[in-house]
Amino acid sequence: MGRAARLLLASGILIGVMAGPAWAQQVAVIDISQFVPDNFVDLNGDGVPDLGELPPGEHGIWDDTVGALTEEEFYARIPTQAQFDIDDQLSVMRGPCGGVAISYDSAGLSIDAIVDYADDDPTLDVYTAEQAFTASNPFKVDTTGTVAYFGFTREEGANWSTEGTIPGMNYGGQPALHDYQWTILILDVAADFGGDPNAMDENHNAGLLLLGEELPFPFSAKLKGKGAVIDLWGEERLPAFDNDTIDGLAAGREFCFGEGWILATGGDSFPTGAALSAALFAAGFAGLIFNARPAQTWRG
Repeated sequence: MGRAARLLLASGILIGVMAGPAWAQQVAVIDISQFVPDNFVDLNGDGVPDLGELPPGEHGIWDDTVGALTEEEFYARIPTQAQFDIDDQLSVMRGPCGGVAISYDSAGLSIDAIVDYADDDPTLDVYTAEQAFTASNPFKVDTTGTVAYFGFTREEGANWSTEGTIPGMNYGGQPALHDYQWTILILDVAADFGGDPNAMDENHNAGLLLLGEELPFPFSAKLKGKGAVIDLWGEERLPAFDNDTIDGLAAGREFCFGEGWILATGGDSFPTGAALSAALFAAGFAGLIFNARPAQTWRG
């Protein structure tokens, strides 16, 4: 379940960059320590483990690790408002996938965290136990910092395959994603694609988004993101999808889908629209975030 190249900042793209934001101290009401490694220790006293060491994993064999090489490719892949329902102020998470995401500032201290138990309840804000990823309660990220994520697929009540269809591939025979494809889109910023046969039946992953290193400059913007993964799709990329079309696209195969709001801070403010994507392209950004550093994967 793996997740480019770091390019030079275009001269003069930004006159100046603000320092990372100061966040009001909160205290978590949901304990997520079970999801994270022991070396992620709460240092700032908010009840959420702060950033620890997490080595990268290996890319899936169908992961796009290059990104856009030309202006035409960049603008063809970066999602625009037309690909999102901007009027929808809520969030949605569907399917037997769950996990935790924690955002950190540039010092590695937690500023926001969400958890999804892969059940019928919405994704929850760890600090308030209210629905997360909504327009009024977006997932807050520091573009000079890091996001850690720890995911899993639920087997009970799910319809995961036990093997794929690639000739000669020795699948493990356990319920999991096989021959799967995933896509994660972030409005005006990035589009990541990938997949893998997953012959080892892996059903957990853990990774870091090193935003402060991978983004060519820090910025502030209110964004929307969405993603999907479909079991037994094969090596071709997923076509366009949304909450209304994902069922038909999956066509009876198990899938997970999510869509919600993100508040990015840490630099100059950009309105939603072409200005941010134009600045990122001018700065040499290839449009990859998740595939810039692959996740660890295992069966648990």
